[in-house]
Amino acid sequence: MKLDQLEGKLIEIEPTETGWANDVYSDLMGRMYLEDWAEGLVPLVFSGSDKFKITVDPEGQRGFLKALLDTEASHSDSLEESLSEFMKLSVQLIILEGGASFEICVDPEAEDGPSLRTVRFDSLAFSDNEVTQGVEDEFDPNLAQSIRVPRSKMLIIEPPSWIEGGAGFHPVVEEVMNWSKMDFSPLKFFQQQSAGKFKTFDYRKFIRRQEVAILRATRHDGWPGRSLYSDKMTEYYSVLRHLTFKFHHARLREHILQVINRFLQGLSVFEIPASTMTFTKLPSSQEIEKIIQDFSEGKVGFRDVLDKVRP
Repeated sequence: MKLDQLEGKLIEIEPTETGWANDVYSDLMGRMYLEDWAEGLVPLVFSGSDKFKITVDPEGQRGFLKALLDTEASHSDSLEESLSEFMKLSVQLIILEGGASFEICVDPEAEDGPSLRTVRFDSLAFSDNEVTQGVEDEFDPNLAQSIRVPRSKMLIIEPPSWIEGGAGFHPVVEEVMNWSKMDFSPLKFFQQQSAGKFKTFDYRKFIRRQEVAILRATRHDGWPGRSLYSDKMTEYYSVLRHLTFKFHHARLREHILQVINRFLQGLSVFEIPASTMTFTKLPSSQEIEKIIQDFSEGKVGFRDVLDKVRP
């Protein structure tokens, strides 16, 4: 599942009375925000790329892990590519559904070995040892069923506690979109102008208020807005937002890998050897946090600090 396949979910956010044109703008802002979180989590990798590496313990499990993490959208040539695409998919699901969930399918006759099947996170109920999945009948909602699955068969990736109190990204996405279509839209202005409330419309002021509002909505995670708003802040704060966004990417990347490794350790119940994956050549969240501190204290320059967080 890719971002374009998740398109309908963004449209579910109720539009305000600000007009079609402004809804297109806010929808674009929401999509850019989602894409930048998913695409920036792990650097783009191609076959033979050395931007980052995955070490596996034991090394003999590398081929198994590559096949396990291959998504339907990508049959990659390396474990690095497989994990990169799997993490992007996981982030998309975490942002839009509040969590990512996968069920391991073990088929002794399958040539590629076990695989992971995506399960809708919002259809699950959890207990200590099992997960209950609600399954609706395509033709008759009254025939809905519940399927119980052992917890060991499920890879459940929930947002960490530091993301909006663990509530997921959706409130932030909605805030970004709502801030970008407030009551100062052109349509709202002309409605009020016709009622005699305003005489002129300052388009530059409208754009500025809109951009500042989006920056305010993303001030905690540091989304840089693809440099669209760089002229609205000093170079120092522009770089600081970039570093903050990189810091949160690293924290989320480490969280997802930790959850995957915990899941891999429990596969012994299926007679699959336990294994662990580790990133190399990527800055850790602790390293980026130290870089932010040094930058804030003036110990490193602009160019040096950007080089340090670049994989």
